[in-house]
Amino acid sequence: MVHVCYDFIIIVKKKENDQFSDNLINVNFFTEDEHQQRLNAHEISALECQFLAEDKILFEKRKFSFILNLNKLRHSISEKASNSWVKAKKKLTVPDSYDLNLGRKSLFHSFRIIDYGIQIAEHGKIVNYDKSNTLYAEIMNYYNWDEMFEKFKSRFNKINTEFKILAPKN
Repeated sequence: MVHVCYDFIIIVKKKENDQFSDNLINVNFFTEDEHQQRLNAHEISALECQFLAEDKILFEKRKFSFILNLNKLRHSISEKASNSWVKAKKKLTVPDSYDLNLGRKSLFHSFRIIDYGIQIAEHGKIVNYDKSNTLYAEIMNYYNWDEMFEKFKSRFNKINTEFKILAPKN
């Protein structure tokens, strides 16, 4: 069984809470200033919101500005993808932290984050949110870290290198 969770980001004038989660949804709250700062830092979840199709936006009162900076993009995407990879390993190898589903989901996120970074570097926006989804199904066929590492590490390195070519260090 695949656990589906829906993520929402809500921009508010005054923040009462940082986050709300249950088994089905995850909601993060940001003020307008926080959201703009996250866009300026090229934080991937803010960028995902920035490039959403109109039919995926529930309500929008304000458009936020975004100017692509490949150096910031490289730093933000590389850091977030690396953290997701490390989280996957931890969730699949450390007994006190073991969580198979979260580990596999984190492994998938490490790839998807880099894929989004590639799309932004190439097109100035995310053009295909579903591009990595077949990889999710593939990852779900694995049950231990050693097998996942063997299967996916070289692929992770390859896509990471592709991203770094498109977003070189200054």
